[in-house]
Formats: sequence, C-alpha cells, structure tokens
Amino acid sequence: MDERDVTWPDAGEEVERDVSPAADAGPGANGHEPVVECYYRSLGEFATWLLAVYRRSTRGPTRVFCPQWWKHPEAVARIDGLWRAFEALRQDPGTGMSVFWRDHVDHHMSVLLDADGPFKGCHDGHSDHPLGPIDQHEPPAALFERDGRGLPPTGPAPHHPRPVQHTPSAPSHRPHSAQKP
Repeated sequence: MDERDVTWPDAGEEVERDVSPAADAGPGANGHEPVVECYYRSLGEFATWLLAVYRRSTRGPTRVFCPQWWKHPEAVARIDGLWRAFEALRQDPGTGMSVFWRDHVDHHMSVLLDADGPFKGCHDGHSDHPLGPIDQHEPPAALFERDGRGLPPTGPAPHHPRPVQHTPSAPSHRPHSAQKP
C-alpha cells in the first residue's frame, strides 16, 4: 500500500488528526537550497486524496458532483488550481494548511458542488450532455494582442520614495509668551 493512500478508521478507532502530508524537502542541486518536489505526483492522485478527505452529501437538490469530473473542463481547471495551492501552502508549517482549506478548498468545492455549477445535469452520474461554454460574440482582435507588460514581480513591491515638493514656506510666527517653558 502506497503511503499516499487514504484509509479511514472503523467506528470507535482513534483518528489521526493531521491528514495533511508534510513537505518533502531535500538538498538542492547547489547544495544550499532545498528542492521541494510535489507530494502528489499527478492531478488524479491529488484529486483522489481530496475527494476522499472533503466529504459532503450530494443527495438532494443543493449539491451535485460528477463521478467523471475529468470530463468537465472547469472542474479540471479548479482541481488543478487546488493541487497547485496545496503544493505551495503545505510547505508553510504555520497556517498554510488552514489557508489552503479556508481560501481554496472551501471556495472551489462550493462552486464545483453548486447545483447550478459545472456538474449541472449530472445528478445520476455523468451526463452525455454536460454544460457547454457560455455563449459569447467574437471579441475584437485587439483583445488577443500580446500584452507586453509582463507579470508583476512576486516579491515585495520596490520602494519608490515620493518626490519632495518644494513650496514656498511662510515665515513662522510663534506667539510671544511671557512664560518660559
């Protein structure tokens, strides 16, 4: 059995509290920086873990999940985004996994499971007629021109001091006081 397989305890059996894998860090190619490899080797492996851990009822009209989720492009894109977020956030020993669940899983799974989401029509299994893309008119060609600005930097924004504006200053008047400080 692979260490990445998820097993669930029988009733009354002690449950391990941390079901999140730890970061795999080893020496890097230069001997200084650790090389962190993905814990899950594929999208399918990650999705198998996620769907075994994230449990919600799909009975009734409010939630729908397609057992052939990989046939829905939006689901693939969202679960792939979750995988990438997981791989980055699992390395944070503090709040990384909490952020992963709160900001990523809870959001994307709510969208995926929504009755009007990408699995609409898959109530009793995968529909042979899944939702198509949202209809649009042909956008103008200018929207497809390459944007030369590039991506924003990933680090903190560089500090650019504001230029000092020189304005003529009025003479300073101090009230004359008979008391000395």
